[in-house]
Amino acid sequence: MAKSSKRKPVKSRAIVKLTGNLEVAAKSPEQKLRDAEKRAFEKARKHARIAAAKKAGFEAGLKDAKKGKK
Repeated sequence: MAKSSKRKPVKSRAIVKLTGNLEVAAKSPEQKLRDAEKRAFEKARKHARIAAAKKAGFEAGLKDAKKGKK
């Protein structure tokens, strides 16, 4: 009979959450705002990059269609 693999002890989510909250609580309001702005900016950049790639692909498709290619 195969030996049952024993699960490794996982750091409880509550502890992780608590330490995460303490890190956030230790930040000043200005720092929290800066972090939020940074996240929003990164997200906007990511979406802009995706949109540009989609647009480029669409335009390339149009050019190919005009040439008679698929």
